[in-house]
Amino acid sequence: MTTIEIPLILLRHPSIYLFDGEQYDILGCILFHKGYTIRPKMKSPADLKLLIPNFTLNYRKAFFDSPLTLSMLQLDFLPQKEAVARANKLLEPIMLQIKTVGHR
Repeated sequence: MTTIEIPLILLRHPSIYLFDGEQYDILGCILFHKGYTIRPKMKSPADLKLLIPNFTLNYRKAFFDSPLTLSMLQLDFLPQKEAVARANKLLEPIMLQIKTVGHR
């Protein structure tokens, strides 16, 4: 199991963007940690137009969000602690977990 530590100072939850120019949502933090460059105001990984294992799908040269991504995007309606706990349950099958660290 791989653990991604997310500094609370970088996390904005809820957020309608992966990256708002200053902070990332949960999914944005994961992608940033994996080395992807996220431009401000992108709403989902498919906006990157890249094949990102487990997070995007490519079909006939078009990019779509995976079922995992769609489930994670729905966590925006939960309080932060609950969203992180549910994200970890969703990430279990791909041997990934997130942990928030630090303080604001």
